[in-house]
Amino acid sequence: MTDYIKQANDFCEKYSVKIEWECTGKMINPNLGDKASRNRWEFLITTNRGKYSGVFWDSITNSKNGYPQPSNYDLLACLTKYDPGTFEDFCNEFSYDTDSKKAEKTYKAVVNEYAGLCRVFGNNAELWEELQEIA
Repeated sequence: MTDYIKQANDFCEKYSVKIEWECTGKMINPNLGDKASRNRWEFLITTNRGKYSGVFWDSITNSKNGYPQPSNYDLLACLTKYDPGTFEDFCNEFSYDTDSKKAEKTYKAVVNEYAGLCRVFGNNAELWEELQEIA
């Protein structure tokens, strides 16, 4: 077990975070313009405050090795851990064109993810600081 995986597992244990996975198959991610298939996973994060679910697209390299379940680290490292701010702030931060419909769609997805995580993780500053360190 790597230090990264241990850090994520310790976070989950400390804050009673449960992560469940369901592989929904191998397919091409329509949002990335992939040419190769990758594993598509649905995840469910459960805390004492509620549940948050979403989709996790595994790497193409991992996907070549069958269907190895992602680790807690794989998911926690990828989640939105900071308020994305306004659409203009978001575009400036990530070099998106503010006239782009794709950028707007991405921004809305990030805002929704952050709101869902805020709902299940609450406003515990220590928790958020530890979550932000998982990268």
